[in-house]
Amino acid sequence: MSDSAVKYMKEKGYYHRLIVPQNGLNDVVNGSTAYANRVVGNHFELMPLDSHLNQDLHKSVDIHCIISKPLPADDDRKFSKRTPKLMSKAYLRLWDPSLGINAGCPTSDRIIEDINRIVDHTYLSIVKNRGRALHGAHSVEAGRRRKESGRKGGRWGEEG
Repeated sequence: MSDSAVKYMKEKGYYHRLIVPQNGLNDVVNGSTAYANRVVGNHFELMPLDSHLNQDLHKSVDIHCIISKPLPADDDRKFSKRTPKLMSKAYLRLWDPSLGINAGCPTSDRIIEDINRIVDHTYLSIVKNRGRALHGAHSVEAGRRRKESGRKGGRWGEEG
């Protein structure tokens, strides 16, 4: 991580929330390492939005568009994805914290559920693997879409 990035995060008050390598972890030893001076955990399994919550939002917008399809175009209750401007409006209407903690999408309950899944399962898997990368152990690679596609190879062409 660059010095300017660290300075910026400290100024904004974000830095103390990062999991940063300590006690020599990821230090350059006998040459170099690609992980020197980088924060830990840039993996989608550790980010609820990347793992599941964005999908919740996409599905919610789709459902709202389907249900409101019969409404006239000028009805304020209508959701549409026909143009980029209408799509943006539809997403922002659901991604609105002013709706309350259990309205809109994703709801607070779903956010808490996903964070608990990361803490209770993903972190424990990382500890069990002594900090090594999980390489898809909790990812979509073993999920419904892979099974439906009949795909046998892993990401980036690896066998799996």
